[in-house]
Amino acid sequence: MNKVLVKLIDRLTPGCEKVAMLSSERLDRRLTSKERLSIRLHFVICYFCKRYHDQLDSMHGKMSQRSEKFGQQCGKCLGDEEKAHLKEACRKGLQ
Repeated sequence: MNKVLVKLIDRLTPGCEKVAMLSSERLDRRLTSKERLSIRLHFVICYFCKRYHDQLDSMHGKMSQRSEKFGQQCGKCLGDEEKAHLKEACRKGLQ
């Protein structure tokens, strides 16, 4: 791709951090036309952001297919003693 075109697209689109944030936000809300266009333009020059976007789609799809299983008890919950031990270990780790 022409280096001048790549530089132009780079200036017109948000950075990778912003694109990653918008890729995540689109799962919760509808992005504006400007946001959607800027993401698509960014994908032209950034393979990694496109890949991240596609991975989010894949995970979201898989989780949506299995949504009925989330929140169910697995029967392997921790007892009170194990919970207390974990809490104490976390407290020590934060000090």
